[in-house]
Amino acid sequence: MSWTIDKQPTAAKIDLPLLPERLISDKKKKQSFYDFPILSGYEFWSVVAEEKFVSYRIPQNTTQDNVYINPKGIRMYKSFRWCPRSVCGVELIFHTFVENGNRQLFVTMAKSTDDLTPDDVEFKKETDNAFNSLEQLADSLTF
Repeated sequence: MSWTIDKQPTAAKIDLPLLPERLISDKKKKQSFYDFPILSGYEFWSVVAEEKFVSYRIPQNTTQDNVYINPKGIRMYKSFRWCPRSVCGVELIFHTFVENGNRQLFVTMAKSTDDLTPDDVEFKKETDNAFNSLEQLADSLTF
């Protein structure tokens, strides 16, 4: 599924906040980029809640263990997908600019895991394998 939100100067009815400066590179800061809502979950419980915007999905403080940088230099963030009582998947999320920096793109790639994994060693092995397969997919992406 793909969503596009264009904010043109004449379209005053779309009132999106500006993307935080931490998500815009120095060479792109002269342009205006907009934070846009991400519709996720089984029901879009509260589409306008701040947590649903791109800037809230991209973590501010990360460790090297939580980041993957693909060969094209795109910084991706690792996270877990929670089911009611356990982790049932992993995901890589990232925000990047396309079309010579004129448009922005937010992507979530996910892979399911067994949420009934009995111990920590097996859990780590399974999630590492899931992250590795997502990283291989990420390495093949072109925009």
